Amino acid sequence: MFVSLAGCGAIGSTITFHNSDKWLPGKFHPAKTVLLVEVVPKPKSGATKEMKVYLAKHYPYKYEVVTMDEIKDVKGKYSDLNTYPYALVWSLHGVYVTDYDHFTHHMTKEMVGKGYDMNFYERETGHDYPKTTKGCTNPRLLFNPVINTIVKYCHKG
Repeated sequence: MFVSLAGCGAIGSTITFHNSDKWLPGKFHPAKTVLLVEVVPKPKSGATKEMKVYLAKHYPYKYEVVTMDEIKDVKGKYSDLNTYPYALVWSLHGVYVTDYDHFTHHMTKEMVGKGYDMNFYERETGHDYPKTTKGCTNPRLLFNPVINTIVKYCHKG
């Protein structure tokens, strides 16, 4: 049995992802806007709380942690699309293990958990930017390097 968690970072680390040109919106200027960050879906024991703590310590720009309903509601509290043009959202996918039974000569595929990935969502157009492709079974191991990458590689002014 082999499970690959490539791309997962370390909690509280300074790891960044070097593929940011593939998933960061070119027009995203964190110093000029407020980033909406989706709460962790189907939260794992305190993941959203830890996400908020990490943001407070490591993300020097304005942000709001909100639900997907609030992100999609362009007429609600966050209706100013000049102030809140982008959201950082989660996606869930199954994590599978494939096994080969040498006796029956059959392959079996079993879901062993949920995996998380993130992408930017442009609120005005409804455009989903590509995922980071650094998915992980632990949302905290993905979130911290995503934030570090945004801080390191995005336009500062």
